[in-house]
Amino acid sequence: MPSYLSVSEAKTDIQRIDSIYRDDAGDYNDAALSSTIDDVEALINSAISDRYTLPVTDTNSVAFIQSLIKPILRFKTYVQFAESMAMPDNVATEYKETMKTIRELAAKKLSLPDTTEKTTGRPADLVINIDTPLINPSNLTGY
Repeated sequence: MPSYLSVSEAKTDIQRIDSIYRDDAGDYNDAALSSTIDDVEALINSAISDRYTLPVTDTNSVAFIQSLIKPILRFKTYVQFAESMAMPDNVATEYKETMKTIRELAAKKLSLPDTTEKTTGRPADLVINIDTPLINPSNLTGY
């Protein structure tokens, strides 16, 4: 189930190609659209999960993430379903720019606007005094 962009928001965003997600009766195939949104959100979450608690809930950050989801969703829609439609140049360009932004987030060159980063320590953050051996005769007593 998508957490950043709802199926209804996605329907509004992809109106130009919305027939792709419609079944024979003309109704939306919400499951297919939701699955595509989940895939895009997973991509973004993988880029930010080391730095932020998921799902991100701060208003400006969610809006920023939505702005990343939409161009990828449009691109994936064309790639996956629009076999008979030519992809507009702007869709491919926006996708490339968005993927660059996601790489910058993952590389910590860019931050979410109003979300605080995690403060948990990692093993690489530990300091070990190399002048004091970890194993020596005094701490092996009794073994």
